[in-house]
Amino acid sequence: MGMLGGVVAQLPFSILAEHFNWRGALFIDGLMGIGIFALIYLFVKDAPRNSEVIGKETGVPFWTGIKRSVLNVHNICCGFYTGFMNLPLMIISAVWGTLFLTQVHHLSLVKSSGIVSMICLGTIVGSPLFGWISDKIGRRIFPMLLGGIASIGVMLFIMLMREPSAEMLSALFFLLGFVTSSQVLGYPAITENNPPELTGTSMGIAALIIMGMPAFIQPLSGKLLDWGWQGALVEGAPLYALSDFLRAFSIFPIGFLLALVALSKVKESRKIQEVDLRKASA
Repeated sequence: MGMLGGVVAQLPFSILAEHFNWRGALFIDGLMGIGIFALIYLFVKDAPRNSEVIGKETGVPFWTGIKRSVLNVHNICCGFYTGFMNLPLMIISAVWGTLFLTQVHHLSLVKSSGIVSMICLGTIVGSPLFGWISDKIGRRIFPMLLGGIASIGVMLFIMLMREPSAEMLSALFFLLGFVTSSQVLGYPAITENNPPELTGTSMGIAALIIMGMPAFIQPLSGKLLDWGWQGALVEGAPLYALSDFLRAFSIFPIGFLLALVALSKVKESRKIQEVDLRKASA
């Protein structure tokens, strides 16, 4: 559901900006935000006051919970795996994807936006499918491993293919979103390997890594894009060559490799281990 925002932010928003200019598009965007706020106000409710969730104490002091969660290597490695696998969404979809397609493959802005949105669409399809497969086979690590390996291959195709068609690029961007959606398994891998009283804290520590990583890597990708740039300026904006984007996009296969390294330190769910032990004893 969250990825629908990424889909709408690409092609639909570009079409909106073409028809109403960017100020009008942002104004409409703001009105939609007010509408969403109204829906939340009308339909989203707090838990009832007599609910067991309200006021329930875990018995774990704040700093003790933080310390235990940080010292759990499993949480840190799951956070790094999810963060590295999330990079295409955070960087290609959010920052450089449209520029790459317009400047290197000479596609229109609207068509480029539609192709970039395929990353989010692929994630919409892949996330529940990876979750279903993981539950079906009773494993978290194996689907995460497959997703990491496949992500390297798809990203190299995007980087190295010469003169691909718009349809091929759409398929590759969709596939990139699909295979990197294995990152969603990092979340149950965290919750299933922590005591109930530390589930929220552990997820928070992992989220700090997942959301903090783009804050560092987004500007790094920009530095790599500009590093050694010798292109021309078009209406005051730099025109980048394929080699510039390849240098910046080298972050992704390296990041996927690092995700696999982090995954090697992730242990299978305790619940799954317990099921295996029961099967073995039976």
